[in-house]
Amino acid sequence: MNDYYETLLFAQGTVGGTNIFVAFICLTLCLFTLAGMSLTFARAGKPGWGILVPIYNTVLLLQIAGRPVWWIFLFFIPVVNVVVLIVVSVDIARAFGKGPGFGLGLAFLGFLFFPILAFGGAEFDRLAVAGTAHTSTNVEGQRPAIASGQPGSTSKGIVATKDCFAGLGVLVIRNFHGRGINVGMGRGSAILDKHLAALIPLNLNELYLSRTQLSDASLPQFEAMVQLQVLDVSSTNLSRDGIRRLKELLPDAKIFG
Repeated sequence: MNDYYETLLFAQGTVGGTNIFVAFICLTLCLFTLAGMSLTFARAGKPGWGILVPIYNTVLLLQIAGRPVWWIFLFFIPVVNVVVLIVVSVDIARAFGKGPGFGLGLAFLGFLFFPILAFGGAEFDRLAVAGTAHTSTNVEGQRPAIASGQPGSTSKGIVATKDCFAGLGVLVIRNFHGRGINVGMGRGSAILDKHLAALIPLNLNELYLSRTQLSDASLPQFEAMVQLQVLDVSSTNLSRDGIRRLKELLPDAKIFG
């Protein structure tokens, strides 16, 4: 995560020499890395300018990875800091739908992999992040519950990762990340407009249904979910007019579509 610092120092060391071209390349890589990391922060809902602030940028990376902020002290311990860097980088890669190999690339070749992550169209999955740190529990200390009565649902405790959402199963997490809210996730599933009625009694605060088969016919069901604070219906069959009407029906919700 400090690749751009190292690149900048190397560039500064060569400006006084004869190889100005090398210095130019290093400075270009530095700026490209900064742009990549800044856009990565933005995709994860963090301020892009945070990459320019020492210490704070590391805090933001830990938050994106779903790791506790106190881990920042581990970066000051030799050898341990390398292990932590790898773990955090793999977590960030997983949060964007990438594998461990990509995470190693973020850790040791950040000047190349952060721009790839930022400009490659990868989407941030906050529930995948929740699964990296711990298994979320509800207020009563129980395992996450799955909405019953739908294909693919199960009563077993499941870590909150996107691999859980088979068929029409919608994972319901209470006390998500300690925030005391209910989250529903059916992202990428085969859920249809007619299935939304089963979600209304759950009183979800956040609902993520991107890449599902929803259409404008789902608007009456969403109108009954007045408690929603966040709704993701991106990459669905909802029209632009449908998204506009949805924002009118749920004026207090942050809607992605």
